[in-house]
Amino acid sequence: HREAAGMGAGESEVLSRLRRSLARTRRSMRKLQGETRPHDWLHRLGDTYRRARRSFREALRHPSAQVLHTLRKRTKDLRYQVEWLQPLWPEILGAWVRELHLLTDDLGRAQDAVVARQAIRRHVAPDERRRAALLVWDLRRDGRRARRGAMVRAGKLFAEKPASFTRRIGAVARS
Repeated sequence: HREAAGMGAGESEVLSRLRRSLARTRRSMRKLQGETRPHDWLHRLGDTYRRARRSFREALRHPSAQVLHTLRKRTKDLRYQVEWLQPLWPEILGAWVRELHLLTDDLGRAQDAVVARQAIRRHVAPDERRRAALLVWDLRRDGRRARRGAMVRAGKLFAEKPASFTRRIGAVARS
């Protein structure tokens, strides 16, 4: 059947994953359409903050590339929700959006440095090892700077406990 349609097994699997993802998105959108009460949105925002904060605390204990990548994903989730709410309280939530964006940028730079170092090590020609070592050293330094900056920024953003964060944002919403 696939071959008749000119589609290989790999393409079929990609389409299958895409269909499943689209179905999940549709289910999520139907749920969201029914949630019009501010309490529901606030609760979801609190859950997202809690997950991002948990990822930050894990990154403090084990700052591996994978853990930092997870922190970046959870921070982006939070940023997207805050961006969506930003028009309601632009002066307060706008600052949060900017800080979350800077945090994801720092985490992205740290991840890019790790990926670039790995690629250089894998593909360096024998006669280029000395120059490659210098480049790897620079990338390691830049990655550490980005990671340190990210952790300082995340420490400020996620210093508040989730319940306190939700109460504060709720108070802003009621004002």
